Amino acid sequence: MSKLRGLGEKAFNKLVPKSIRPHIIHKARWTFTEIERRVLHGGRDLPIAVNIETNSICTKTCYYCSRPSDKDEILDKDIVYSIIDQLKDWGFKGRISHHSYNEPLTDNRIYDFIKYTKRHLLFSEIVLYTNGDLLNAETTDKLVKSGVVEIKVTLHEPTSRKLETRIIALKEQYHLITIIDRRVEHRSDPLFNRGGSIVLKDIKKFKGCYYIEIMVIRSNGNVILCCQDAKGDYIFGNVKEKSLESIWNNPKFVKLRKDIRTGKYELPICQMCGYE
Repeated sequence: MSKLRGLGEKAFNKLVPKSIRPHIIHKARWTFTEIERRVLHGGRDLPIAVNIETNSICTKTCYYCSRPSDKDEILDKDIVYSIIDQLKDWGFKGRISHHSYNEPLTDNRIYDFIKYTKRHLLFSEIVLYTNGDLLNAETTDKLVKSGVVEIKVTLHEPTSRKLETRIIALKEQYHLITIIDRRVEHRSDPLFNRGGSIVLKDIKKFKGCYYIEIMVIRSNGNVILCCQDAKGDYIFGNVKEKSLESIWNNPKFVKLRKDIRTGKYELPICQMCGYE
C-alpha cells in the first residue's frame, strides 16, 4: 500500500496545480480510506491506522506545532507490547506508526517495538515519521532491519544546510525514505491549524475528515479524537485502563466518527479545524 501511495503522490504533485491539491487530496483520501477499510478489514469499523506515541520528547519547537512541552512522558514498554497484542487479536491490518507529536528516535526502545510489531502484525505496514535530527546511516539501517517499510522525513523551519544535505544523501542511499518539506520556500502540502490551536492565514475547511479514522494513542495512554487534537483535549479512554476495542467502540466515539464522516461537526475543535 505504501509503495502505491508513494507513486501516486509523485504523479499527483507533478500533474496537479498546487492551488487545487488540498481539495483533490481530501477526496482521494476518503476514497482510499474506504478501499482500505474493505480490503484490510472487510468493511469492519476498525481504524485504518494506529499512531503510538511511545514518549513525549521532541528535538524541535516548531511554531506550527501545539504539542504540550511542559513535561516528558514515557509509555511503559509492557503497555506498548499489549497494544500490539490487542491489535493482532482484533484482526487489525492497517498502518502502524510509533509516533504522534514526538520525535520517535529519541526513544531507544523504538527498534524493539518495531521488531515486535513486525513479528505480530504480519499484514501491517510500519511507517516511521521523523524530523531527521537523529536519522543517519546507522539509525536507518537499524530501522530497516527492524521492519520499517517507509521512513517519512519532515524538514522543518529552520533546517540547517548540514541536516538537509545529510537527509538528501540518505534518501539517495535508501529508497524507502520520503522527504516532506515544511519550509516556507519549499512547502508543497498545506499546514493544518491543529483544531484552531495555531493561528494560520486563509483557513479552508473540509467536508468530512479522514483523520478520524486513525487511532491516536498518546504517551500518557490516552486515546484522543485524532492527530489534530495536539493538546489531547478530547479523550475517549486510556489504554492503561481499557482495551483498544472497547475504547474505539465507545458509543460517543462511534457517533462522532459517523457524524464527522458526513461533515457534521459538533465539537468546537472540529468547527475550528482547517488548513492553510
